[in-house]
Amino acid sequence: MSTKKIIMCMLAISILVLSSGCVGGDLTAEQIAEQFEQKQDNIQDYSATIHMATFLEGNEDSTVARYEMKKPNMMKTEIIESSSSGKIITVSNGSTTWTYNQDENTVMIIESLTSFNESDFDYLNLIQNMMEKNEISLEGEEKIDGRDSYIIAMNPRENENNSVNTSLFPTNISTRMWLDKEIWLPLKYEMYNDGEKLMVVEYRDLKINTGIEDSEFNFKIPEDTKVVRYEDINDMVPEDLKLEKAMDVSENEILVPSYLPEGYEFEHANVNNNSAIFGGFEESISLSYRSTDGFIHITENFGEEESSLPQMGETVTVNGNEARLVSYPDGGSTHLSWNRGKCMVTIMGSVDSDEIVRIAESME
Repeated sequence: MSTKKIIMCMLAISILVLSSGCVGGDLTAEQIAEQFEQKQDNIQDYSATIHMATFLEGNEDSTVARYEMKKPNMMKTEIIESSSSGKIITVSNGSTTWTYNQDENTVMIIESLTSFNESDFDYLNLIQNMMEKNEISLEGEEKIDGRDSYIIAMNPRENENNSVNTSLFPTNISTRMWLDKEIWLPLKYEMYNDGEKLMVVEYRDLKINTGIEDSEFNFKIPEDTKVVRYEDINDMVPEDLKLEKAMDVSENEILVPSYLPEGYEFEHANVNNNSAIFGGFEESISLSYRSTDGFIHITENFGEEESSLPQMGETVTVNGNEARLVSYPDGGSTHLSWNRGKCMVTIMGSVDSDEIVRIAESME
């Protein structure tokens, strides 16, 4: 699910908290969804400068971006500065999307976004799911960027994380959100895993209904820019392949583990070279394995030269090569990255550290 949709559902949950507090009664998920839609109907356009910081293993990654949105489906995002990526502009007029990488002087054009229709999203089911799995509370009030806001807390209910996690990230996540009293948009939110801060996002200089012109959501391609076109966003998504087919399609030697924990079976492979358009890896290979209650996902990124390992994580070795190991507690997955020549290999899975290293060492 996209960050935008998560935030919108958090706003709907906030209506539950504030409305219940005001009228002295509990609202149903249907009533929350209805009130949420009424709040959203009042917003025709908005803009903000987004400051985002992520934290992991004592390392911080920061990004500053300018965001504009106009109904029904126009948007523009410009990454102003980032510690992990270059300056990228994404613009959509609702039918065509342009993504321009200034550093690489490359633009990718998607002519149709039929697969991403916001109206198809079922807010009601998601709201019901969030209400069942989380305790929602109003913590207080505070000024953020000179604006009055409510502080909303959302914490996992007890015993909700006892089942095995089959996602890529930890499930024991709590969230605090500062919600603007007047315009009902987030001014700030923080995400924690067992009290450890994972992410902070602030929306500064937030403005609504300023009459943003439609022309803001069209992109003029600079001269001498390399252009790559796709008829539909689905054309970018690599198809699921059997392992033998992936080996035939790939221009590189695919590394396959000879050891897997009991119960895991190969699900599918993907071969993707779209990232090369923006100065990324020349080719990315992914291998997916599943058991009845877990997953293992292997990514092999081939570049022109050896890549830098992630800064985060514990330093370990894989067949004599330096590697980085990150283990998320309480239901989260384990991540391991290392270089094999010009190929960076990353394994993510719902297995422990010893098992993921054993899998890695079987890939020689």
